[in-house]
Amino acid sequence: MFEPDADIVLVLRSGSGINAVVVHHPVFRGDYHGASIRDHRTIGTNVGTDVAEIDSLRLSTDGNVPQDSIEVLLHSNGAANEWLVNAGFELAVDDLVTAER
Repeated sequence: MFEPDADIVLVLRSGSGINAVVVHHPVFRGDYHGASIRDHRTIGTNVGTDVAEIDSLRLSTDGNVPQDSIEVLLHSNGAANEWLVNAGFELAVDDLVTAER
């Protein structure tokens, strides 16, 4: 997150949001409602900043988004995966992969 040489660094979340932001500009103010990725891009442009975006599976997975449980169950073997399994979640694979309890 700190490698891009930009005033604002946005970590994309699946869907239309962001999961993290690094700000190196005193005028920038975030807006975390609705399609926040679009709003942050616009705000950055309006205050004259350079905006960089990071697309990372691990950083884009959000603990409070139910669909992201699938990503944790598929790609993680850490504490979050263990918690989901212990809570009774498992992958259901048919035409659509879902996490069920």
